[in-house]
Amino acid sequence: MIAGFIVDFYCASARLVIEVDGPVHIGRKDYDAERDQALSELGIRALRLRNESIRENLAMALDRIAKEAERALLREPELESREK
Repeated sequence: MIAGFIVDFYCASARLVIEVDGPVHIGRKDYDAERDQALSELGIRALRLRNESIRENLAMALDRIAKEAERALLREPELESREK
């Protein structure tokens, strides 16, 4: 649980939440957007993937997650240097 929100997966070192969106997210775009904003304010990026996308092409979904995590990890030193 992060900031009162249950997340599907979280990579702390990359500050990346992975959300697997299924039918429960239909009609919840506003809630999901508010939640993503709250996470963003904590420096956490939310990556949303649809259930169907993962089932249809797992390799592509895993590649997208890996690229987002790598991008986040590469940004981390940059953010730390700005905070000093």
